[in-house]
Amino acid sequence: MWLRILRGSFYYQRKFIILILISTVMGASIVSALLAVSMEVSGKVAQELRKYGANILIEPKPGLNYLREEDLPKIKTIFWRHNIVGFVPYLYRVVKLDFRGKTAKVVLVGTWFKKSINLPEGGVFKTGLQPMVTGWELKGNWASDKGKTLMLGSSLAKKFNLKVGDLVSLSYGAQTLKLKIVGILSSGGFEDDQIFVSLKAAQELLKAPGKISRVMVSAVTVPMDDFGRRNPKLMSRREYDKWYCTAYAPSVAHQIEEVLKGSRARPVWRIVEAEGKILSKLKLVIGLLVTLAVLASSLAVATTMITNILKRQEEIGLMKAIGADSAQISFLFLAEGCALGLGGGLLGYGLGFLLAGNIGQAVFGTTFEMKLILLPIALISSLCVTLLGSFLPLRRAQKVEPGLILRG
Repeated sequence: MWLRILRGSFYYQRKFIILILISTVMGASIVSALLAVSMEVSGKVAQELRKYGANILIEPKPGLNYLREEDLPKIKTIFWRHNIVGFVPYLYRVVKLDFRGKTAKVVLVGTWFKKSINLPEGGVFKTGLQPMVTGWELKGNWASDKGKTLMLGSSLAKKFNLKVGDLVSLSYGAQTLKLKIVGILSSGGFEDDQIFVSLKAAQELLKAPGKISRVMVSAVTVPMDDFGRRNPKLMSRREYDKWYCTAYAPSVAHQIEEVLKGSRARPVWRIVEAEGKILSKLKLVIGLLVTLAVLASSLAVATTMITNILKRQEEIGLMKAIGADSAQISFLFLAEGCALGLGGGLLGYGLGFLLAGNIGQAVFGTTFEMKLILLPIALISSLCVTLLGSFLPLRRAQKVEPGLILRG
């Protein structure tokens, strides 16, 4: 009997049913799309932020002057090796710059510009300053890791009236190198007063083969929390395993120390904390949007159902007159709402897949994966929409007086 009543209700109330279904579909699609974004936004945003600088610094331990260049591929052997998106070695020293009789002491930086390295576990990893730094303004071209070329900061170029194509001499002790300027960079920071050459050229000039001063690592990490900030030396074995297997910046740095002999790795806290705040606020905004989407859809459902109940007062009065109580009336309308909620959830999940894909393409240039776990979430959210939207209409239906309605 109940199925026959529901079938007749859906048939004779098609306009109201379609309006309620649209409301639940929109709510479920927005919720599922935003949750899909929320599940992957941390990794996507972290990867985007990695383009603007490294977040882990590696230096020699106290008492040591250098790290070994040959050890750097080991960074890609740690537990979180897939989270390492790039690393760049640096070799610093103050040298003498000579250009057309003018001399001055400047900071020389030897580094990788665009490097492909063979990994211990197989494969090739591409890294270097060029793919890791995207915020610099460059006039000219990047220097080469093989040729006798250099890049210099804009402040230094202005001071000596240097331009692209000029030849300069760099001296350190008895060693001298003549290099051609191929690019002038502007970062707005201390790099504007430095000279950048290939790591091989710097090692040759400084007579430090295979030596590096520090390494900047760009790793995708999760936002820091109270547990991530704890001292691992004071943790139990179970807590340490959890901390070690979570992509916190300190745990990634700790694993790098384990594979690089004589190194001391630590997070660049200014960058790590800023990224954590950005991700936390972004997730908060997504949570608020999900809540607003559910409330807005529930309000649309409530408005439609109240109109429907006002139109069906004679039907409700007749049902009460032949013996139906308030619980049975409520069950009927809740059954209608749940059926529409489940249907709207299924359709909303499919629409959310398209919506999440469009958001990913528009913001990150890639699509978000619509995980299957979002299907029950979409169904639950659509049921919540219909149940919340049904609360006030059901109260209105329960107050219908059959005597007054049937007398007209």
